[in-house]
Amino acid sequence: MRDRLLAAEGVVMADLPIRHQLFGRVDEVAQLATGMQSILSIIVRGVGGIGKTQLVLAAADAAQSARPLVWIALEDCPSEAVLAAYLEAAAGRISEGDSLRTFSSARACVVLDGIERAGCGLEAVSNLISRLTSDGLNIQVVVTSQVRLPEIAFGMELELGKLDETSSALILPSPARGQRSVPRLLEFADGHPLTLRIIAALVRHFDDAEEVLTRLRGSARPIEMPARSRQGAGSSLDLCLGAAFAALNMDERAAMWAIAQFPAGLATAFVDLGSLGFEDAPALTAGLRRWHLLEVGDLWGGSLLSMLSPIRDFVRRTVDEQLVHGLGETRRRLAFVVAARIREADSDLIHGGRVKSGKALFDRELPNALAVMEIASSHAAGDAGYRVLAIALASNLQTYLFSAGYFDVGAEVMRKAADLAIAAGRPREALEMISQLVSLANRGERFELVRAALEDARALNCKDDPFALALLLGIEANAERPRGDGWQGGGREELLRQAASAARSYELLVEAAGRKLTHRAALALLQQGCILEDAGNPGGALPLLERACAYFLNVKDPINAGAALQRRGNCLAYAGRYDDAMDSYADGAIQFHPLAAVDYRSNTLGEAGLLMAEHHRVTCSPKITLDITMGGVDDIVDQIVGVVPGIRVPGNDWPYLLTRKACGMISLASLAGYSSAVEHMGIRLREEVSDVLLGRESEEWQAVGGGSLVSAHFSALAWLCEHIANVQPPDRRPDLKEVEGLSIIMEDMFRGEIRDLMFAWLARYLSEQRGLVGLRAGVLRAAVDSLAYGDRFSLDNFDLSN
Repeated sequence: MRDRLLAAEGVVMADLPIRHQLFGRVDEVAQLATGMQSILSIIVRGVGGIGKTQLVLAAADAAQSARPLVWIALEDCPSEAVLAAYLEAAAGRISEGDSLRTFSSARACVVLDGIERAGCGLEAVSNLISRLTSDGLNIQVVVTSQVRLPEIAFGMELELGKLDETSSALILPSPARGQRSVPRLLEFADGHPLTLRIIAALVRHFDDAEEVLTRLRGSARPIEMPARSRQGAGSSLDLCLGAAFAALNMDERAAMWAIAQFPAGLATAFVDLGSLGFEDAPALTAGLRRWHLLEVGDLWGGSLLSMLSPIRDFVRRTVDEQLVHGLGETRRRLAFVVAARIREADSDLIHGGRVKSGKALFDRELPNALAVMEIASSHAAGDAGYRVLAIALASNLQTYLFSAGYFDVGAEVMRKAADLAIAAGRPREALEMISQLVSLANRGERFELVRAALEDARALNCKDDPFALALLLGIEANAERPRGDGWQGGGREELLRQAASAARSYELLVEAAGRKLTHRAALALLQQGCILEDAGNPGGALPLLERACAYFLNVKDPINAGAALQRRGNCLAYAGRYDDAMDSYADGAIQFHPLAAVDYRSNTLGEAGLLMAEHHRVTCSPKITLDITMGGVDDIVDQIVGVVPGIRVPGNDWPYLLTRKACGMISLASLAGYSSAVEHMGIRLREEVSDVLLGRESEEWQAVGGGSLVSAHFSALAWLCEHIANVQPPDRRPDLKEVEGLSIIMEDMFRGEIRDLMFAWLARYLSEQRGLVGLRAGVLRAAVDSLAYGDRFSLDNFDLSN
C-alpha cells in the first residue's frame, strides 16, 4: 500500500458514483435533462434508494450541456471544514485558484448528493448553495435530498416516485418473472429500486420467488406496508435487507459491517480487507456485489468499496455481536489498521516530502478517520487499547488539521482524546492532547474552548511528574497570552511572565529527556521565542528561534519549521539584517507552500512584502517563485472572503491584520515583477469581496461613489491591483494625474503604520518600475498634504508632463 502511494504522482478523490442500469424513468430523465440545460439550481427529492443518484447521472449524460460534473457526497462531510476541503479538492482537479471562480470559469455542474446525510448540517449546505448560486457566477447546482428544503428557492424541483410495475419486473431475474408469487413481491417492493434489487438477489439465491415471500412473511411483519416516507425497521427495504443478511455467511457479514464503517468508502490501496483479517477478499467482494449490498469502483490502482446510504444505515442500526461472531475482534483490528495507516501517511507523506499527495490523501480519508475516532472513543472505557488508538489518531491528524485550517474539527478531535485520557487517569496523555487543543482553538479564535481546556489542565495532578508539569506550563503560556498589540498594549509584563513559564517548561522537558532536545522541548523553545518577540525582545528571541529552526528542519516538521523561520525573519528584520530576514521568510514560505497552510503562507509572504516596502535595498528572494506568490494571494483572499459575511455594511469593523497582509502581498507581487499574481488578486478582490459588499448595501449607499467605507476600501484595493498589473508597457512613465490618484488612495484608504508602508511601497514601485528614479515616500506625502490647503498636487524635480 505505502509503496504504491509513495510512487504516485498525486492522490485524487474518487470519480463519479458507480453507474447502474436504469430501469424505467424515461420521462424523469428527459425532464431533468431539459432542466440541466438551462436551470442553475435543481433539487431531486425522494426516499433513500429510490434512484436519485442514478437519475442525475443519466440526466447529465442526456443533457449534453458540456458542463464538467463535480460530485460531492455529503455523507462524507462530517463538518463544514471537511465540506470546504472536498470542494477545494474537486476544484483543484479542474484548475488552480479559488474554488468558486474555478467552477464558474469551467461552467461546472456541482452535485451535492444526499443533503439530509450531511454531518456539517443543513445550514452549512444552505450557505454553500447560496454562494454557488450567487449573481455573476455560472455554476449549476443539483441537490439530491430525502427531505424538503423550503428555505431554499430552487429553480426546479423534481420529486422521484416509485417505478411502475413493468419497470419493476425488469429488475427481477427473467426466469422468475412468470412465477405466481412475483406480483406479491412487486407489491411488497412498492416500486422502490433498491428494495427490488435486494429482492432480485434473494430470488437468485433461493431460486424461488415463493421461498423469498415466505421468508419475508417469517419476519412477523405484514406484507402490506404503508407508503415509504423514510427508511426504518418497518420498511420493506429493511425486511429485505434483514433476509439477505441472514443468508450471508459469517465472513460476509463481518466484511459488510467493516465496509459500512467507512463513510467515504474503503480504498483497498489504503486499507485492504486482508489487513482486517479477511482471507479471501475477492470472494467476499464478489459475494456482496451479487447481493447488491456493495458498490465497487476504482481508486489509486485498487478498488473503492462502498455502500448506498440506506444499506449503511441498516448495518449501523441492526448489526451487533449476536449477528456477527467475532465482531469485537474485527472492530479492534479495523481501528488499529486505520490508525496505523494514518500514522504512515502522516510520517511518510506529510513529513516525508510528499506533502501534496499526503494532503489529498487526508482530504479523502478524513471522514473515515473521524468515524474510527468515534469507534475508539465509544469503546475506550472497556478497552484501554482503544484509548491508545484514539490518541494516536489525534496526534497523527494534528499537522494536517492545523495546516488545512480545520481548527474546529481539530479542537473537537483533541477534546475527545483528552477526555479519554482524563477518564483513564493518564495526565501526561491528557496534557499532550490539551496542548494541541489549545493551539488549534487559538488559531480558530475559539477562546472559550481555550479557557475550558486550561481549567481541565490545571485540575490534573502534575506535582510529582516534571514532564507533566512542563506540559502544563506550556499550556498556560499558550493559553493566557494577551491579545492585541503585545507590550505596546500594556501586556508586556504578562508576556514576559509567560515567556518565563515557557522557559521553565523547556528546562523540565530537557531534564526529563536526559538533556536531549526532544520535539516537545523544541516546541517550548519556539513558544518562548514567539512570546519574547511579541514582548519586544527580538534579541532574546532570535537564538531560541535559531535552535528551533534547526531542529524542526532536521526532523522534517514543515508547519513548525515554517513558523520558526517566519518568526526568525521578524527578529532579523528588527536587528537590521534585512537580507537575512528576506531569506528566512523565503525559507518559511517554502515550508508552508506545499502544505497550502491556511494563514501561515500569507503571513510569511506578507511580511516579506512589507520588508521590501520599508527597506528599498532589499530585493525579493528568488526562492519566492510565482507559484508560491500565487498561493499567498489565494490564501489571503480566501481569508478575506471568509470574513465578509460577518462584516457590517456600512461599517468600519474590518480586521486590521487582513488589510496588513493584503498590502504585503501587493507589495511583494508587484516589486517581484509578478504582474499576473497582482492581477489575479485584483480580480478576486473585486468579484468576491468588493462587489459582494456593495451588493449588500442600501441603494442610498450604492449611489455614493464606491459605497460605504468598507466597500470603498476593497474597491480601491481591487482597482489598485488591476491598474498596476495592466500598465502597458509595464515601464511606461506615469503622468501627474496617475501619481496623484495613486497617492490619494494611499492617504484615504489606510491608517497608521500601514499608510506609511504603502506610501513607501508606492514610492519604490514608481521609482524602480515606472521611471521616477529616486522618488521617496516623503515627497508623495507632502504632495498629498498640499491638497488639503488648496494647492495643486506636484512633484518637485520630476517631469511628469504628457
